[in-house]
Amino acid sequence: MLRIAITGGIGSGKTVITNYLEYLGYTIIDADVISREMTGPEGCAVERIIEVFGPDVASIEKGLSREYIRQLIFSNNEMKRKFEDIVTKSVIDTINRILKVYELSGKNVVFVAAPLLFEYDMEDEFDAVWLVVSDEDKRITRVAERDGLDNEMITRIIDSQLSDEEKCVLATDIIENNSAVDDLKIAVNILLDKYKLKT
Repeated sequence: MLRIAITGGIGSGKTVITNYLEYLGYTIIDADVISREMTGPEGCAVERIIEVFGPDVASIEKGLSREYIRQLIFSNNEMKRKFEDIVTKSVIDTINRILKVYELSGKNVVFVAAPLLFEYDMEDEFDAVWLVVSDEDKRITRVAERDGLDNEMITRIIDSQLSDEEKCVLATDIIENNSAVDDLKIAVNILLDKYKLKT
């Protein structure tokens, strides 16, 4: 089974790509979706988050207060590390379990969307890494429109991740996303042909 990671900074366009691949019939594992389930109402990580950060950050019934935790972890590296120790490592374990199931079921290829792939040194676990890059001003605009965050918070999040320049050195393939969605789909199609992938 071919394992291909799709990564890139916040607002780079990973979700557009994974939605397109899913539309084409490919199997996707999305780290962000798993994380949201774990930290949502009655999520498996919520109790531990409350133990470490207190009841202001989350509740079993409502899940994680995302605005509160963003303010906390993107202004304090120690808090960020503690949060990632709880959530990110559990997400990685879950992804690995799902990959084993798909491998046993005889899947031809599985795509894994993992925003912090390089930050957690996961790249060697994949046969290829597709990196999505985009100009920072475009990323800020996308995230502001999508999530309603202010520019200062978005910039903090971007600064907490490896730069595109650092990631480009580590990636197998680079997808630029600075124009229309159709151009992005064409770039994906070229890579699908390169790897001779079929659903």
